[in-house]
Amino acid sequence: MKRHAYLLLLCLLPLLALAQGKDTSPPASQPDADEKKPKIEKVVIAEQKFKLELAADPVSRAQGLMGREKLEKERGMLFVYPRAGIRSFWMMNCLIDIDLIFLDPKGRIVALHEMKKEAPQGEKETNAQYSRRLKRYPSRRNAQYGIELRKGSIKKLKLKVGQTIKLDFKRLTKLAK
Repeated sequence: MKRHAYLLLLCLLPLLALAQGKDTSPPASQPDADEKKPKIEKVVIAEQKFKLELAADPVSRAQGLMGREKLEKERGMLFVYPRAGIRSFWMMNCLIDIDLIFLDPKGRIVALHEMKKEAPQGEKETNAQYSRRLKRYPSRRNAQYGIELRKGSIKKLKLKVGQTIKLDFKRLTKLAK
């Protein structure tokens, strides 16, 4: 009898844990610290060295610099797309002003924008309403790369449409998803 009660208890424990909202599954393997760190691309822009986080897949490109409260000097993000196309960025959930540089497949600057942070989504504002009111920053021409830098970088670096920024285009294109 004791044995049956013990077996019944063993069978009921996972159900009880589930009812209390506890996860009874074995722990998933944890990613290595290197997998958590963003990949960094070293880029020289107007003779200044930058370390740019690489955003080469749909998830990292969609996330961008959302939620960041600051952007260190000589830091930023490099957006890489598999193919050139007309691009448009916005400042959804961005907490800081950001400078944006769009590049064509050969690294030529096709558009420059000084993007301003937007008022956060209001309590009664739907996602669609919030999305509609955000200003869009277009590439105007086909762009395969976007670079986001700290506010004031475009002026400081004296960047102009038509200038070229060198990247490892073949390798970056292979990384893009």
